[in-house]
Amino acid sequence: MKRGFLKMQSAKKAISMVYATSTTAEPKKVKEVTESFTADDDLKLVELGSGGVGVKAPIGKFNPTLPKDYVPPKHKVEFHDAKTVDYTDQHIIFTTIGPESDEQALANGLNAQSECLFQSGKQKRALLSIPNFPLPISKPPQIRHRISPSAHGNGMFATRNLAPNDLILAERPLLVISRAMQLGIPDAQITQLTPAQTMKAQLEEYEELLRFCIDRMSPENGTAFFKLHNCHTEDSSGPILGILRTNAIGFSVAGSDVKKEDKEFFSNVGIFAVASRMNHSCTPNVSPHFHSPSFSLRLHATRSITAGEELFISYTDNCKPRAERQEDLRPYGFKCACGACSDPD
Repeated sequence: MKRGFLKMQSAKKAISMVYATSTTAEPKKVKEVTESFTADDDLKLVELGSGGVGVKAPIGKFNPTLPKDYVPPKHKVEFHDAKTVDYTDQHIIFTTIGPESDEQALANGLNAQSECLFQSGKQKRALLSIPNFPLPISKPPQIRHRISPSAHGNGMFATRNLAPNDLILAERPLLVISRAMQLGIPDAQITQLTPAQTMKAQLEEYEELLRFCIDRMSPENGTAFFKLHNCHTEDSSGPILGILRTNAIGFSVAGSDVKKEDKEFFSNVGIFAVASRMNHSCTPNVSPHFHSPSFSLRLHATRSITAGEELFISYTDNCKPRAERQEDLRPYGFKCACGACSDPD
């Protein structure tokens, strides 16, 4: 396969959106979407999943009222072929990565297609430059995990004894979002809003962008997405953004040869049907690694694991002091009580 952007019967033309006074187009009728913002109007919203840079989104009860005369940005729509790669660095690109045929989709499993929201055209160009992208997803020789109730809600457990570096699971994300996502709120509107109202407007705009991605998912992937937990039901995140903030796993694409000044364009968070169900420990027994050529997350055992043992990843930097780790985990709504947090630093 030379290109990872679907050519199956369901594939449709791409569209390009810019803030204007026109009517928003129906996203379900297109294969790919791009959105451009004027640089002077950009506002950053981050703190997705395993972290980011910029202004943090609210935690806890947060629901300010926007002015009655507030008008959200509208969108002008332009159509493009799904093979287009010559987007500028200011484009926000909606695109689908996945198998070229129904047979490949069945071989790769439920989440064979990934809906992506990229901040820059650089990511799409970098991915399409990978030979035969996307490569088939690697699979362990037998099923090595199960999802079951745990002391932390649902969790992932080993179904057999595992040795260090054993591959436990590889899966393609349901949804991928650039960490450096920028949200456009017109200057005329910003001057009328308090900081809290500005954040509320950003959250609503983010939810609208994410809705484009969800509407483009297959019914099976959409169902898997909404089965994930949402611990952000009272902070104006919206149902999609709430699930994203609760379950996202951070990763970078296109390898380590990316220029330092371009790093932000290749840093992402992803939602996974299975891996996103893994719980946190500051002493994890699983290491996640994103494999760009197959556009999949690979989970490997970091030590010997006994069948029936719960599998954990870390949601934070384990080298930080305990107090800083606990603060990083506060958006998830729990206080870590793992061995590293129970013992004095």
